[in-house]
Amino acid sequence: RDAYSGQNGVGGASDLRLTLARGQGLLAGVPRARRETLAVDMLSGRPDQVVVLPGNTRLPVVTAAVTGLFFLSLLFKLYALSLPCLVALVALAWRWAWVLGPGRDLAPAWSGPLDIGHGPALPCHRDCDGRAPGAWGSAFLLVADATMFASLLFGYAYLWLVAPNWPPPVLFDARLPEAALGLGGLAVAALAMPAARRALMHGARGPGPRLLGLCAAGLLLTLAVLGSDVWLRLPAPESHAYAAASAVLVVFAAVHLVLALTMLAFNAARVVLGRPGPQPGLELRVAGQWTAYACGVAAVALGLLHLAPALAA
Repeated sequence: RDAYSGQNGVGGASDLRLTLARGQGLLAGVPRARRETLAVDMLSGRPDQVVVLPGNTRLPVVTAAVTGLFFLSLLFKLYALSLPCLVALVALAWRWAWVLGPGRDLAPAWSGPLDIGHGPALPCHRDCDGRAPGAWGSAFLLVADATMFASLLFGYAYLWLVAPNWPPPVLFDARLPEAALGLGGLAVAALAMPAARRALMHGARGPGPRLLGLCAAGLLLTLAVLGSDVWLRLPAPESHAYAAASAVLVVFAAVHLVLALTMLAFNAARVVLGRPGPQPGLELRVAGQWTAYACGVAAVALGLLHLAPALAA
């Protein structure tokens, strides 16, 4: 209101309601045949960007239904049903992100400053990678996930203080070369992802996909190390609380590695098929954030898993 009142026919504070009722506010009179709203700065309240909202689709409803079915299958111990639900959930999320936004023929209408009426022009949210709603949503989700991971680490540490029958009867068979191999894969992934993002954002399609593949290879290597740790050398989870907590820690890290791999595959498919999507920079930014977070979680899990036997002794 303060930024644009009194300019080109927009009323002041006294008749703001009347102005809006007449349809004379911002974004009025600039129809672009799509759903739009304004995002404002959180401190000043000034309009910051034009957010283009998705159109009608059944994907959110279907995805919510499959998500509910997945958790219900876990609640009622229908584990044979939970895996197909999880696969369907990933496929629906992929499809939802893939079709979001216009096709290639309408993509130019999403770029550059957009007229919001009465003179000012603002960028589309797809051109505001760091300030776009998707970037904020991803950041808040990472904070919530990190809180859950911190709670898991607290429980793991608390277990060492109160668990009966300590030290455990059977400890994890730690192997430092294997731990170094897993950490090396994480280091490769953590270095390759920012390089891939920079290359793709500058139009270097040649090295970009190869760097994405290198990042995925590093994550897959660490995932294989964690899998071998759980299935070959970790004691049975029901044998002791130490084994159960260690298994949960490793599974938590493995799930986030798979999630990062899914995001990398999504971006690689965009590049290979020549479809940049409505928000190429934002998609790469979110994938980079989750890849870095997954690498950090997996590094902590590997460290604790392989150092715990020495500490227990």
